[in-house]
Amino acid sequence: MNDRGYIIAVVVWPFIFLAPYTLNSIGIGNDFGYLYYVYKVYLLSVWNSGHFPLWSPTEGAGYPFFSNPFAQAFYPLNLLYFAYYKVWVRPFFLAAPIDCHCARGAGNRNDHSHQP
Repeated sequence: MNDRGYIIAVVVWPFIFLAPYTLNSIGIGNDFGYLYYVYKVYLLSVWNSGHFPLWSPTEGAGYPFFSNPFAQAFYPLNLLYFAYYKVWVRPFFLAAPIDCHCARGAGNRNDHSHQP
């Protein structure tokens, strides 16, 4: 095989090897939910209660939460996430049940003035 054949093989081989991914016959998994999201929700909920999570009792007999690299307890942008949670997310979820209750109550009034 000459040099041109080796070059063609090196260029074509990744397309053949990764064909299932490029043709969408299999998907690439995502570990965001398992590694980061669960810890971020726990971190924000503990901050919301006014504490800093040093220990997490959720896995096994517990472990130091602040030293878990996936939890990112000392990540500076967590303060932005916390502000977003306090300003937008938390009031929405607190107000949504009240709005639903009021809307349900408005439709279920026992006003019999329109009945024959």
